[in-house]
Amino acid sequence: MDVHVLGVGKDQYNEYLDQMVDGRILPLTEDSQSEGYPVWTDWEAGQRDVFFLNRNGIVDTTFNITPYDPDDPGDYVYIMNLILELRIDDIPSSGLMLIANK
Repeated sequence: MDVHVLGVGKDQYNEYLDQMVDGRILPLTEDSQSEGYPVWTDWEAGQRDVFFLNRNGIVDTTFNITPYDPDDPGDYVYIMNLILELRIDDIPSSGLMLIANK
């Protein structure tokens, strides 16, 4: 598989974790407030931000996924095509990193 997804959540939102992962296969790691949220800070991430990385681990594309509705066929196709275009531009692609919190 040449696309990888990883969710990075803040520990302060643990009570909402089930909403993000229930019924899904999504690796998720927890960024810790006691450590100053190092991942979110280093990446200057916001809630529900998505980062696409190229093969060298360099951010290629970033956007906030909040306005997109996975049940809207147009939004679904847009996101899917974005991922496919990145795969074509960087064959073999190294991945996708999702930094999200509900």
